[in-house]
Amino acid sequence: MVTDSKNRLQPESFVELFELIAQDSGSRLILLQLKKVSLFFSAIEEEITIELVDYTLTMDNSSVNHIKRKHGNQIREDRKKQIAIVNGDFERIEEVVEFYDNIEYKGLDKSTGNQLIKLEKTIDGVKYICIQEIRAVHQRLNLKTLYKKKSR
Repeated sequence: MVTDSKNRLQPESFVELFELIAQDSGSRLILLQLKKVSLFFSAIEEEITIELVDYTLTMDNSSVNHIKRKHGNQIREDRKKQIAIVNGDFERIEEVVEFYDNIEYKGLDKSTGNQLIKLEKTIDGVKYICIQEIRAVHQRLNLKTLYKKKSR
């Protein structure tokens, strides 16, 4: 594990990320950097073109905690006709982002003002849907939320 100049914890694996989140009191940012990605697409209705070159795909403790809290309970997900997220699903993020079946512009995040994109990918009969936040200042594509459902 690495700590950067701003005292942020930077785990080097998913296992380390989940261990740190379990131990952390929530006072520090824990940021897992996955890989560099490039995306280019146009949203016709919004008249916007997005070109991301060599952005670092990331996820942090805030997004992981949100996803587990909001999408990790099967009883609650059944009501939404979805499947609960488990730790192994986070490892699918790279595949969803790199080899998406569908991409859609979702506007601006209400709290940060950053642009959001929705990516979907069906893997083994399960549709993964993730919302990514474009953090242009740091050239990061950060996981905002993740959910999944059976593919039709």
